[in-house]
Amino acid sequence: MARHHPGAEDPLCCCEYFDTDGQRNHIVMCCCNCDALDTVCDRWLTCKDVSPESSQKLIATIEDRCRLPWLYGAIQIKLDVVLPMLAVPSGLLLASVSLFWTVVAAVIFPTLLLLFYRVWTRQLRHRRSQLFYIWGVTSLVITYYIFLLVVSYREILAWEMLLESSLFMLTLCALYHARKSPGVMTQSLVKKQQRQPWKNQWHFQPLDGNISRLIGEEEERDGETAQELGDNSHKLRLQTLPDPDRDWRESAWCKECRLQKLPRSGHCPVCNVCVMGRDHHCLWIDNCIGASNHRSFFLCLLLVIVTGCYGSHLTLTTICTPEIYLDWFLWPSDCRFMYDDSVTAICFVGACYTIVCTTAMTFLLVQQILLISQNVTSYELHLARQRSQTTYLFFVLGHERNRGFCQNWFDFVSGRRKRRTFSVVHGMTV
Repeated sequence: MARHHPGAEDPLCCCEYFDTDGQRNHIVMCCCNCDALDTVCDRWLTCKDVSPESSQKLIATIEDRCRLPWLYGAIQIKLDVVLPMLAVPSGLLLASVSLFWTVVAAVIFPTLLLLFYRVWTRQLRHRRSQLFYIWGVTSLVITYYIFLLVVSYREILAWEMLLESSLFMLTLCALYHARKSPGVMTQSLVKKQQRQPWKNQWHFQPLDGNISRLIGEEEERDGETAQELGDNSHKLRLQTLPDPDRDWRESAWCKECRLQKLPRSGHCPVCNVCVMGRDHHCLWIDNCIGASNHRSFFLCLLLVIVTGCYGSHLTLTTICTPEIYLDWFLWPSDCRFMYDDSVTAICFVGACYTIVCTTAMTFLLVQQILLISQNVTSYELHLARQRSQTTYLFFVLGHERNRGFCQNWFDFVSGRRKRRTFSVVHGMTV
C-alpha cells in the first residue's frame, strides 16, 4: 500500500515526503527554497552574528531534508546514526594513505564527531543521541572485518581465528544484554515494595511531596541530641560520614517521574526515568547502567578490551616482522614499510585504532573496578565528592555499605548486590 497523508489525494512516490510544515516535497528539491540557509549565509557574508534560533532552524531543516527513496515515500535519515557509520570507515581509509594522513584523520574525524554531538544536543536540545553507540558498534564491526582481511592476506592459525571470532560474538552478546532495561522504576513497583516491607526491611512512609517536613523533623532531633551532649558532634558526623538514611529522604520524591524513589535509585535526566541502583548513563551504549544490567555492562567492557588487545596483537605480529620472547610470546618488531601496500596499511591503521580505543575503555574499566570494590556507584561517588568525603578521587570515606573487598565482589558477581540494593535498616545494609 502507498502511504497517504491526511488531506492528500494522491499517494506518495518513492522520492516524496511531507516536511515539518506538512507540505508535500521531493528529495530533488532538497537544496531549493531554504529560507534558513539564506538567512544564515546572509549574516555570514555581512559579518554578523548568527542567532542560536537561526542555527537551530537550519540544522532542523537539514535533518528534515536528508531523505532516502523508499517504497512508500522517502524516509528520513538520522544524522547521528549515519554520520559515524560514514566517518569511521572514511577516516580509516584516509589514514591508510600515509603517516601524515594518519595524523590528520586522527585529529579531524573525532573532532568533527564531537562537534556534531555538541551541536546536536545543545542547539537542537536532543537529550539522547545514538552517535557514540553507533560509533562504537561501527568501530567494533569494521576492526573485526579488518582482522578478517589479515586472515585472507597472511596465514593465521585456525585456533587463533576461532578464539578471536568467539570473543567477538561474546562481546556482541554482552552488549545486547547491557542494552536491556537497567531496572526502570514504575508506580506498580513502588506500590509492591510498600505492600511488602518485610522483604526489603524498609518501611515506607507516605511523603505526599512534602520532603521538607521529614528533613526538618530530623534536623530538630539532631539539634536536641546536640543540646544534651553539649557539643556539635552531630554536625561533625554529618560532614564526615555519608548517611544513606538521610540521603534517601532528601531525594525520596522524584518530581519528574512523580513517584516515591526506592533507596539507591536515581533519576536519569537523559532517559527521563528513575533507575534502581543507578550507576551512570553510558553514552557508548546509549543506556543507563543500573541494578539489572550492571554486570552485563562490566562484562562487555572486559570483553571489548580482551578482544581488542588480542586482535590487534595478532594483526601486528602478522603484518610486521615479529620477534619471539620466552620461546612462546611474539612481539612486532619491524613496522617500517606498513604504508607500501594498501591491505597492509589498512590493517596497520585498524590495529592502531583498536589500541587507542582499547586504552580508553581500560580507564573506564579501572574506574568500575575501584567502585565495585567499595560497593559504591558512580552517582554516590559524585555525591561524596560534592561533600568532600572522598580521597584520591575514587575512594569514599566511611561508606557504610562497604562490606569488604571480597564480599563486595562476591555480591556483585553472584547478583546479591542487586538484591541488597533495597535492603536497608536505619541506613545500614543487612
